[in-house]
Amino acid sequence: MKIDGPRRLGPPGHASVYFADPFGNVLEFVTMGYRGPVTDGPPDVSVL
Repeated sequence: MKIDGPRRLGPPGHASVYFADPFGNVLEFVTMGYRGPVTDGPPDVSVL
């Protein structure tokens, strides 16, 4: 499965991982309190 993330669009500690389901819908898992490295900005859905 291809993913894009973690990415941050919100405040510090916010992180999202994006992936596509078998039907092509882009889904997002979100967490708060993330302390690892993260890329700022919207997802690159072209890689999914």
